[in-house]
Amino acid sequence: MGHKGETTKQFAEQQIEKTAQQLNNIAEQEAPGVYTVNLEVAREHGGHAHRGAQITCGQEPAKAALADGNEFEKAQITYGPGGN
Repeated sequence: MGHKGETTKQFAEQQIEKTAQQLNNIAEQEAPGVYTVNLEVAREHGGHAHRGAQITCGQEPAKAALADGNEFEKAQITYGPGGN
């Protein structure tokens, strides 16, 4: 197992990817709209950080950014109908 910071970063990246896949499924479910994506990172005996960003999911690709925090780096969220 790597450095705790790397493990936390990897976990956060996996969660962001999972969220991106869920957002891309919205187009298939015909549920367009403005969605809020939240990222919360908490370590046992360590820090805690929370960030959120809104992204519009519809017929056009969209991007949103989550600002960096004490526990993670800036993250880009990309939405594209059909998984693009």
